[in-house]
Amino acid sequence: MKPTLNMPPDKPIDWSPKAKKDLRDIWRYYARAASLEVADGILHKISVETERIGRHPTPGREHDEFPGLRRILVHPHTVFFRITPEKAQVARIIHEERDFPTLLKGVY
Repeated sequence: MKPTLNMPPDKPIDWSPKAKKDLRDIWRYYARAASLEVADGILHKISVETERIGRHPTPGREHDEFPGLRRILVHPHTVFFRITPEKAQVARIIHEERDFPTLLKGVY
């Protein structure tokens, strides 16, 4: 008999209201600055990468400056999230050239 790996089940991904607004703002910006296809592609890339958050026990990197938050880079954006026993919560999606401390106030 082959040994089986007991992988933990995927955690659901919960998008905070600010993260949902970030997604809308990102899409609008790229739709205006580039094209609808580019805007759709950026959101698709963010979606694919954030889906991985719920599948790995310790995804992304811890962020020393923002306790309790982890991050993954989805160039040119950084996805900030936290992992709880029940779910993975996306807190914010911020362009890497923006001021993280100011935009993350009240999140960590």
